[in-house]
Amino acid sequence: MMGFKTRGRSHCFLVAFIVTFSCVGYAKSVRDRTEMEWRSKPQGSCNMYQGTWVLDNAYPLFDSSTCPFIRKEFDCLKYGRPDHLYLKYRWQPINCDLPRFDGEEFLKRSKEKKIMFIGDSMSLNHWQSLICLLHAAVPKSNITSQNNDSVSTVIFQVIRLQFIYLFIFNCNFHGRKYYTSHIECLVLFSIFGSSICKHTLTSYIQDYGVSVMLFHSLFLVDIEEEDIGRVLKLDSLSSGNIWKDMDVLVFNTWLWWYRTGIKQPWDYVEDGNVIHEDMDRMVAFHKGLTTWAKWVNSDVDTTKTRVFFQGISPSHYNGTNWNEPGVTNCSMEVEPIMGSTYPGGLPLAWYVVKDVLSRITKPVHLLDITTLSQLRKDAHPASYNGFKGMDCTHWCIAGLPDTWNELLYVALVN
Repeated sequence: MMGFKTRGRSHCFLVAFIVTFSCVGYAKSVRDRTEMEWRSKPQGSCNMYQGTWVLDNAYPLFDSSTCPFIRKEFDCLKYGRPDHLYLKYRWQPINCDLPRFDGEEFLKRSKEKKIMFIGDSMSLNHWQSLICLLHAAVPKSNITSQNNDSVSTVIFQVIRLQFIYLFIFNCNFHGRKYYTSHIECLVLFSIFGSSICKHTLTSYIQDYGVSVMLFHSLFLVDIEEEDIGRVLKLDSLSSGNIWKDMDVLVFNTWLWWYRTGIKQPWDYVEDGNVIHEDMDRMVAFHKGLTTWAKWVNSDVDTTKTRVFFQGISPSHYNGTNWNEPGVTNCSMEVEPIMGSTYPGGLPLAWYVVKDVLSRITKPVHLLDITTLSQLRKDAHPASYNGFKGMDCTHWCIAGLPDTWNELLYVALVN
């Protein structure tokens, strides 16, 4: 009988030791992860947009074959791109580190929020990257997709079960019962017999309810059908009543401002009360963007809505810009430009954006992705897309737009 009691006491202490050790181990893992995350955060004054591309085998951030949202324009691996090195580059700011995108943390911070991307196909590129990053973080989530004429929406209605086991040790020594202190731990332990351990289980259901939306708008300002034809109205912005109800707005426009011929989606330009058959495109861009800026100043409550402008996304059709005269597309490019500066310099549209944003009195954050994207001549679909056309304008997903979203994540957090 004494031997049995001794074994029972040893068994109880053994289980208590295992649980305590496991909880300590869990606490240590949490502390180590927290310290790692702290080290990864930008420290002090740092321009996250100045840096270089470095190889990192921990990239890409997700497997594109597992994301059901990628359009055939951007799904480079699916359409036969043979090289994968372009997926392995990480943006390294000069004086700090860019935190790795954390999809679950993004969803937690964005709970019940509505995030809207507004713009042309560059916004589509950016939006698709974000919903793939979030899908990779919560692949078993309940995801709802909605589409209408101008808006595409993906809602992450995540049900996350968090199990908390409460262990109560019931040990019988010499006919007396002893109970250990209650231990709460997020680790699943082995239970050594129901006679010495009872447990209760509590589950928590968390619904993020995050809506990530895309509003298709080529110019931000309006195009209207009139008797004379399609008129681009540089002073008119009618969709603002939809936009201003969002929690996060990410704007973009530029790609279509210089289109001519059959690719030009308007017939006339209206500037004030004057109708033009055409006008200097950079002047038109400045006027249209100024109308948007005035709307931000007058209509957006930036205490409730965060406003971002996605900088100018470059194309790579002229090798002279990266010191390869005679190259007319990106089809043979497999590596980024090393260094932190682009030989061809910044595009004129970048200066227009900077000038207009400087005149806005409310806080608007520029996602200044121009230079870091100029360095990625290797990151376009080229002919590896569903249309088989040469595309050195848009970007592969997974790929460069994931870095844009890492920068968006940092800007939102900070």
